[in-house]
Formats: sequence, C-alpha cells, structure tokens
Amino acid sequence: MRYLLIVVAACAPYVPQYTTTVSTNQQLVAKPASCDFRVVNLAPTSGGFEEIATLTPKPSLQAWTPESFKTAVHDDVCRLGGDMVVTEINGQGAYVRGTVLRASTAAAATP
Repeated sequence: MRYLLIVVAACAPYVPQYTTTVSTNQQLVAKPASCDFRVVNLAPTSGGFEEIATLTPKPSLQAWTPESFKTAVHDDVCRLGGDMVVTEINGQGAYVRGTVLRASTAAAATP
C-alpha cells in the first residue's frame, strides 16, 4: 500500500504557485479576469509605473518558463490591476520573484 501512494504522488501534475503580498496603501482597482499584462525581466527605466505587489513562489512550486509563470500569477495580477510583472530568475532558471507594477495615475492620464 505504501508503494501505491508514492506512485500516485509522483504522478500528480506540477503546478507553480505564488503568494501575493500587496505593497501599496493606494486603492487597487481590479481588471477583468481576462486581462493581459506584460512579463519582463527588466524594470522600465522611463518611469510611469508604481509597485503594487510582490509574488513569491510557495516552496518548491516555482515556475520554470515565462508561460507557466504568467499562467500561475494571471488571476492575482488581474485582481490587483497590474499592467506588468518584473521577474527575478535565479541561476537555475526558476522564477523566484515577481514585482507587480501598474501604470501610475499621472502616466495613465498623459495622452
């Protein structure tokens, strides 16, 4: 019986999971559940964005590709109203942190 449980656990699908920590006191305005956002590895240098949250992987459940990272954090980023996520990738290629940014009010108001 013990061997059966090990085999079943080994066959479970790997799903990256992240914990969200809000990092602003400003009001967050959710976007539609089908929202789109950019995933980048360098923060924009032109400004116009403000940090609203950080994403950290649950132990041993980090993403290994941009696509799996975006899928794993999509619902949270849209719920927070994010426009972009700046990622941090470790030396092994794991997505170990994401910083959720939204267009700042001043930048969004500029035509």
